[in-house]
Amino acid sequence: MARHCGYCGLIGHNRRTCERLTDAFERRLTKYQRRRDQGTAPAGSDESLRLIRQITQTAATLAKRIGTNPVTGEAAVKPTRRQRKCSYCYSFEHDRRRCGPLAKDKRIYQEATRIARATVVRRIQELSVGIGTMYVSRIGYYNQEGAWQYDARPLIIVGAKFNDYTFNSSYFTFEAVPANKLVDPKRHHHCQYVALGTLESIQRKLADAEEREVEAPPHVALSPSVPLTFSEEWLAGANINWSQIDWFAKGKHRAWALESLEQESSRRYHSNKVLVSAAINLGYIPQEEATTS
Repeated sequence: MARHCGYCGLIGHNRRTCERLTDAFERRLTKYQRRRDQGTAPAGSDESLRLIRQITQTAATLAKRIGTNPVTGEAAVKPTRRQRKCSYCYSFEHDRRRCGPLAKDKRIYQEATRIARATVVRRIQELSVGIGTMYVSRIGYYNQEGAWQYDARPLIIVGAKFNDYTFNSSYFTFEAVPANKLVDPKRHHHCQYVALGTLESIQRKLADAEEREVEAPPHVALSPSVPLTFSEEWLAGANINWSQIDWFAKGKHRAWALESLEQESSRRYHSNKVLVSAAINLGYIPQEEATTS
């Protein structure tokens, strides 16, 4: 396809090589210089400074087009190639695709996720919670008369949101529905989410009531079931969707929690015990040098 100039409209060249546009810049420069030489603008005035700026800018534009600055006579300075810089660790020796710290941090993150998931599995087994577990919670709902009320209601766990759970997640949550909606074809409309920590809190309240030999409140109840099971891939942290992890988002700088691990040998403590344990397991931090608070 033939080139088409966006300035003069002719075919065979573009704006960069258009002689008519070059002539227009030369005429503009001559006009500015003539106004300056005529002395119509007092020295030091805003108009005089504006003329000087216009002359300088127009001459610089012509220098790029003809190779020489018509005012100073100097050759145009060719733009230098921008130095490569990694957007993750800010190194000038590589880009993000070849970043060693990024690959290392992903291995640490995966190992930390494996540790966190193993902890979740242990908690679930100790609690004996899984599909079919019933618990009681205060929730808002419409009663049979169509009136809105907030009261204790039994719910049954029907699933869990665990595929995207990593060590950096806030909660491990289960999906539950009211007991009277269990066989409802549209039960997903009544779905509730409950955190594993909330179920553990219910269990502690029941244990406390039993220890004190008093009756538990009507809104506190939990029935055990077969503990939830997970695949080996999930337990190993091999199914992490890296595009969904904010720490490794495109163009994002290295998280301080990961960057500071390299200073562990000179630090007295580190606030994130899971990351430190992961780095120790992978051999990035010697056991004798790591101390966590």
